[in-house]
Amino acid sequence: MPPGAPALHRGLARPSALTSQLSTSVRPISPLLPSYSARSYAVPSRQRAPSAAVPVANAHNVRQELENARKGSQTLVTRNASPSGISHTERKNFLARLTSWMPLFDRLQNSLDAFSTFRHEADVCDRLPAPKDAETRLIDEPQYLQNLNLWLEILRFRLRLDGQQGVMDVVEAFVRRQVVLPLRGPQADQLWSILLWSAIQYPQMLRLLYPYVFDTLPRSGLLDIRLYHRIVGPLLRQNPMFAVKWHKRMQIDGLLPSDHVSVLAHFVEDVCMSNHKSKAIEAFKKIYTSLKVKYAYDECMLHICRMLDFPDALDMHVFFVRHDDKPSLSMKSTPVIAHLIEHTWLAKSGMKPSVRDRFADQIMTAQYEFQRIKPIELDTAHAEVMPAFTRENMSTLVGDVHNIREKELNDAFCARLFATTAFSTDLIITGLRMLGLKVVGNLALREIAARVSQPLEYVATVDAIRNAGISVVDSVFSRALQSFAKQPGKHRSFEFLVSSDQHPTAYEDRSLQKQLFGSFLASGDHTQANAVLDVLTVDEAEPQTYHANLILQAYSRRGQRASILQILHEMRLHRIPVSEASLRTIQWTTLRPRLRSKRPITQEHHKYKDDLDFTTNIFLETMRTGQSFNPVRWHENLKRYGMENRLEALERLSVWLALWYSGRSDKSSLFASSAVGDPGVAKSLPGALDEGDRHPLNTIFTPHLLRAMVAWGFKSEVSSPESTTAVRLGSEDLEAQSKETEGAADESFNGWTRGLVLVRKLQRFGVNLRGTELRREVKLRLWTLYGPGRSTVPLNRQAQRMNRLSLVDRVNHINRIMGTNWLGLPPEVRGQSDVSQWTIYRALFGQPRRMRRRTQKDRG
Repeated sequence: MPPGAPALHRGLARPSALTSQLSTSVRPISPLLPSYSARSYAVPSRQRAPSAAVPVANAHNVRQELENARKGSQTLVTRNASPSGISHTERKNFLARLTSWMPLFDRLQNSLDAFSTFRHEADVCDRLPAPKDAETRLIDEPQYLQNLNLWLEILRFRLRLDGQQGVMDVVEAFVRRQVVLPLRGPQADQLWSILLWSAIQYPQMLRLLYPYVFDTLPRSGLLDIRLYHRIVGPLLRQNPMFAVKWHKRMQIDGLLPSDHVSVLAHFVEDVCMSNHKSKAIEAFKKIYTSLKVKYAYDECMLHICRMLDFPDALDMHVFFVRHDDKPSLSMKSTPVIAHLIEHTWLAKSGMKPSVRDRFADQIMTAQYEFQRIKPIELDTAHAEVMPAFTRENMSTLVGDVHNIREKELNDAFCARLFATTAFSTDLIITGLRMLGLKVVGNLALREIAARVSQPLEYVATVDAIRNAGISVVDSVFSRALQSFAKQPGKHRSFEFLVSSDQHPTAYEDRSLQKQLFGSFLASGDHTQANAVLDVLTVDEAEPQTYHANLILQAYSRRGQRASILQILHEMRLHRIPVSEASLRTIQWTTLRPRLRSKRPITQEHHKYKDDLDFTTNIFLETMRTGQSFNPVRWHENLKRYGMENRLEALERLSVWLALWYSGRSDKSSLFASSAVGDPGVAKSLPGALDEGDRHPLNTIFTPHLLRAMVAWGFKSEVSSPESTTAVRLGSEDLEAQSKETEGAADESFNGWTRGLVLVRKLQRFGVNLRGTELRREVKLRLWTLYGPGRSTVPLNRQAQRMNRLSLVDRVNHINRIMGTNWLGLPPEVRGQSDVSQWTIYRALFGQPRRMRRRTQKDRG
């Protein structure tokens, strides 16, 4: 075959009705022309839009092919026959594949240069010089001006040849020639698909096309072709910043469908599949706000939960609720929605990163639970596998097309069958297998369990169901029944599941089951409490550990300290570790409530007597048993000791923690005072101070806490006397503290220097003071005492009245504790023994503002 013919064949061929028919039914006419396979155009659709780069990226290659085709066609293609042997019939069939519209077909057949002729016909904006002896374009003849078939041929040719610029020229020709675009019919669908897809890729084309369409076509017709959906939806996927703009414009023009809720539900998929998901979510929120709709929650949230991650789904849930669009009662019962409602507090935008880090465990747990219970989408890998071509699958497909659902045997029907004692269990299983049952649900399993006389018969019945080819639903309820039936010690829990009034799906809600466990425990119903506890631990790798910690948390919430101590003692005897969740629960349920930066409440103090010492001793005993302990737990206790002016307990506890984590003391002596004096229980002991910021000492003694210690020392002069403490640190620890403090007689723990002395002592144990800005805190306290202003805080005013020391005495005392010239005084001040207070004042705080003005005036 000559080189020009295949180039023309590949370059100009495009799909049409005749092309599709010929490509499937016509055999090769000549050995020179093998069977023709039509190159399909990337005509867009909502389901799968082609990339905008496809026609443009191939434009250069297409032009090269067409130029080669044009050169070959001048010598190879003639009206009747050519020297190369291409017959008239072959050429006719080839041009028929090029276009199926007869007037254009005749013009190309009568032309010696088919490419130049077709390009001249498609040059609707006169961008190229006309060929010699060119006829008037068909599109310029009045009888063909409104011919849709001709416009489609031109549009497809220009899209293939010039990409988006070609479509832009055709749109300009529509506007200039006032072509009325059709709204119905298969050809109209093809035309609108090409135009709107190109307009989405290039916004300038949309700005040209939309005003013309809005002015020339009726509003009802634009609603029929779903113009709003076909513009805003793809924009949400590809260019969300323009989606809101075009939504508002079409909303003003009255082109929005009347059912706004269905519009939002339709856009959820576009948002989830967007290339810029965060911007698409913001655009969706603006569209929702402008529509002012309600009751869109139920239509949108399940799709959002299925297709978005936990943070985005939680953010959308909070957004809907903030706009008074709340879920219905039936929607609230859905596990994934109930999970979002429970964790709404995690979506507070004002939560600082430091505060959010404290709840990292809760966030991770919530994300894991969300992924576990979210609606599952069909697996893509399985969806791409074509099903076997059987009568059953064909009937299913036909039913889906005609919206005829397959008749299913629901769980309630199977439960009624198993509850009917007139039929034997084997007969029911055989019948269900004949009816095509695939899965036995929770309700049917409960009826099976209620029907058997012994729990082991339930296991045999379930095995018979599986042997019949019927699977059993995988749920907490089904796994619990199977597990309890096999264990003789759990038969009471098996009976509880059968006779309980809870729905089987309620056991999936772990928070609800924990509340029920606490309620049963408080009412003294230990049988039901043990059954619920068995359900909660059915999937746990270490059920005994989870069991004990759950009981400990329940008694902690009830505030029964004697029970807490008894449970902790039993756990130590059986070497059961106390979980981080249990320690957190003990801390926040036992300690008195307080506001941020405020002392704990003093009302009803009898209810919280020794609450701080109680939690501190529990933490100490936990550490002495060698269990892993989160050092962050000490932050709150240390803060409360300082806020309550219990500085002696603060100092003892701080030094003990520094000794423990610095590795400077023998851990065997610290173990000796615990209830279980076996150092071998320890799982991990602190190492040397080579872990940087991750070391426990740096985690506990943060710069903020160290500055607070200094401030609490200054405030101790005027604060109320500290209360007694009952923190049990052990005699060995106190001896170690005394050894560390020998030779420091001047570093007394009495008076306003207690905070400085404690910080200095912690530095010797390895606490890093760099970057803590302790000097700034000390100067601030000195400024409060000796500055010219009057504080608005009553405690600071009282400190000024009770101050009996001079600034020089305090500065000298600070330098003796923290080191020579720790405050950074100038050399001339350091060398003098009799320094005036005014000199020290200026060295610390600078010259007062009023004095500076006078000095400048005198100099002037």
